[in-house]
Amino acid sequence: MLNSMNKRNLFASIILIILCGFYAYFTANLETRNIQNTTQPSFFPWIITVCLAILSFSLLLQSFLLKKGKIVKKASAPRSLIILGFFLSLAYLALLPLIGFLGGNILFFAGLSRIYGEKNILKICLFSVIISIFIFYLFRNVFQIQLPIGILESVLS
Repeated sequence: MLNSMNKRNLFASIILIILCGFYAYFTANLETRNIQNTTQPSFFPWIITVCLAILSFSLLLQSFLLKKGKIVKKASAPRSLIILGFFLSLAYLALLPLIGFLGGNILFFAGLSRIYGEKNILKICLFSVIISIFIFYLFRNVFQIQLPIGILESVLS
């Protein structure tokens, strides 16, 4: 027997799966380019489609597996943290052309980790550097998208 939250999750997951099907259909019908060594116009829509499908099926599965009374309510973040995160995002966008994607992301992830309660400086630094380098090289080498390098241009070129 499904409780009201599970029914909402079930309904939402079915709508999202249908939406994902339409999105996949339109993505499959995008035109291709005959330019070598470039990503096709459908590349990112397929990534979005796959991510949406995974999340939709996860929600569908969750609606059947979550038992009644097992719902955990999460506490919302204090308004001051949300505002601080917003201003950190604005600073990140303003500094991105100057310090580049890699430098900006390291500072941004470190700032968000600190804002939301991580106190271990070593964890903050390791997380920020590793994730930023991973994302940078993923976009640069796999997706072949050049991100702004900024002050690290002489090192990364």
